[in-house]
Amino acid sequence: RVIRTRWRVTGVVPGLVEGGGRPSGYFTGATGLTIYRGDALGAELSDDAFIADCGSNLVHRKKLRPVPGTPQLAAERPEDEAQTEFLASTDNWFRPVQLANGPDGALYLADMYREVIEHPWSLPPGLKKHLDLDSGRDRGRIYRIVPEGFRRGPTPKLSALSPPELIALLRHSNGWHRETATRLLFEQAPTNLATLARAAWSTTSNAAGQILLLSLLQDRQALHADDLARAWSSPHAPVRRHAIRLLEELPPPEFNRLATNLAPLGRDAAPEVRFQLALSLTRLAPPERLAALTELLATTSRTEEPSRPENAGPDWILAAVTGALGGDAAELIERMIAPDEASPPPANAALHALTPLLRLVGTRNRSDEVARVMASLVRAIPPSTADDTGDPMLTVISLTQSLADGLREAGNALHQQAGIDQLAPVFFAARQLATNAAAAVSSRLSAIRLLADDPRRGDAETTLLWLTARRAPDEGTAPAIVHGAAARSLLTWNSPAVSQRLIDGWDDLAPAAKQELIEALLIRSELTPLLASALKSGVIPPDGLSALQLSRLASHANPVVRGAVAHLVPQAAAEGGVTNRLAFYAAALPLEGTPARGRTIFESRCAPCHQMDGLGFRVGPDLATVRAHGREKLLQSIIDPNREVAPPFAAHRAETTDGEVYDGLLASQNETAVTLRLPGGTEVTLPRTRLRRLIAGGRSLMPEGLEAGLDAQDMADLLEFLLRPEAP
Repeated sequence: RVIRTRWRVTGVVPGLVEGGGRPSGYFTGATGLTIYRGDALGAELSDDAFIADCGSNLVHRKKLRPVPGTPQLAAERPEDEAQTEFLASTDNWFRPVQLANGPDGALYLADMYREVIEHPWSLPPGLKKHLDLDSGRDRGRIYRIVPEGFRRGPTPKLSALSPPELIALLRHSNGWHRETATRLLFEQAPTNLATLARAAWSTTSNAAGQILLLSLLQDRQALHADDLARAWSSPHAPVRRHAIRLLEELPPPEFNRLATNLAPLGRDAAPEVRFQLALSLTRLAPPERLAALTELLATTSRTEEPSRPENAGPDWILAAVTGALGGDAAELIERMIAPDEASPPPANAALHALTPLLRLVGTRNRSDEVARVMASLVRAIPPSTADDTGDPMLTVISLTQSLADGLREAGNALHQQAGIDQLAPVFFAARQLATNAAAAVSSRLSAIRLLADDPRRGDAETTLLWLTARRAPDEGTAPAIVHGAAARSLLTWNSPAVSQRLIDGWDDLAPAAKQELIEALLIRSELTPLLASALKSGVIPPDGLSALQLSRLASHANPVVRGAVAHLVPQAAAEGGVTNRLAFYAAALPLEGTPARGRTIFESRCAPCHQMDGLGFRVGPDLATVRAHGREKLLQSIIDPNREVAPPFAAHRAETTDGEVYDGLLASQNETAVTLRLPGGTEVTLPRTRLRRLIAGGRSLMPEGLEAGLDAQDMADLLEFLLRPEAP
């Protein structure tokens, strides 16, 4: 692989350059994934994941740790293996392919032991002719991995044990004994199995054993309410979660009767238990389901940290609740916002958990559902003075803003909805909050986003224009994100008059507002000529745009735009152009560079798409791998970014039905939507109903000519920073 990679990098043979030109340091074929459940290697390795990579001659280990506040696990390299692997060999024939837990508690490893593991099609002919592709076909080894001084104890013949003895093995510290005993009990199916399983519960304190006891009872169709109640009070969260899931196996009448006892689990401290509860509640009848989900969502909002400033409810629980709701989203929102005329709204934390759900209602864009939710918002307006911006009004602003965001995503608008005048106090409070320098930034951002749908557009425009100015009275306290958000809200109107007003006041705009203006004019094809004209006349200086933004203008569909910026954009290399530029900058290779100066160049030209040393955004390939390339290869990638473009980093252009154009990397797609990751690290999700076409250009998002204006010393500085960012 070392030779093949070198040949591909230098162009001797064709083929995909993997790992950024490195022959190793990444998985080439992860096999035999096994969770260690033995007891010979000690508790420190228990429940660790082991993954073999036969191509790299090693076995990798990961520790699985819970992610706080979520039902998820994270896999991490152990601290004592930060610079090594659990098992590695200098023997190139060592090909680990499978792992298994053994009866003695050891970890067993199957080694295929072959000289060549690559598929013949992937080998260049000039290399293949020197290899015997069948070498090792008659070989193979099995390793037993144990600690030093390990002595194997006696292993009983489990098939000779009685059912009570097998049941007792469910307490064993070795997973092989537990699972083999369970299999034998399933096969033997003794008539008193249920009695034995219940009797063993009090002496089986480990989570794995308790789960196996429940599975035995389920298999015998002997799972009773008392069994589940005991499991729901287990000190082990995995047991409580498993018992909730087993409830789904019961007939509907029994399920509905027992599910009423699950309310305490809605307040369970373990997120995975509440997550499973939300999924299982789908089977409840609508009235009971809504009541349970309301309590669950409110409880979660009090116990979990917000995942985003504008979303106080964690995504994982909301996803489960949304799935369990079916068509009852509006009713749940009504229950939580305004239970009835006499009851006060729930606590603000519980209401904040609804913000993503309100956005969902907006994206579904069902007029009757939107009307019901708007009526609930009106009832939630606090009965106080019109200029109230206290906590209750902040909550209503946040909820209204979420509904507006969803409607906008669906191609609709909140200000076009019937009854919008009833929300006038909310918009009035939002205008006050947006300009309140003492308010929390997250609250101001929510208010600013809502003003994009203010039916009193003149008042909103005055407020937002004031916030975009770098000389605003609260300039010292308003962070850049506030200036940028104000410009973004103004520009969602797609108004040529408003856009021109911002262009005319370019010198007075805050830097963040300037960037929002440029990006919005690039995205909206009918407004892009305004940007081209401003560049041509000098109102907007060319250095206000990045090389990538200038490149987008140069490739615009409108010939007037292309002509207006032709003199500003480095022209794509003509025939032999890349070779000439490489030859010119080859003078940088022997020069001594200064990382500090290279850092400045990186920030201005590379940071929108690359991250290095804590700077920039992770959009394109991770530049932490470039140090293994060498200066020549790195220079080639800068000058000729389209020479090697891995599929995940090929640029895509999305054009919408309403004239928007986005250039970025394809982050994800499904049958309903496409998500692009844009320069600057932001992502935009476009419903396919709004997508006119998606073009995969097969080229890099990085434009040619990025190096324009740099001399050889500048390039040496940039290369030095990329190779040694931590250097003084």
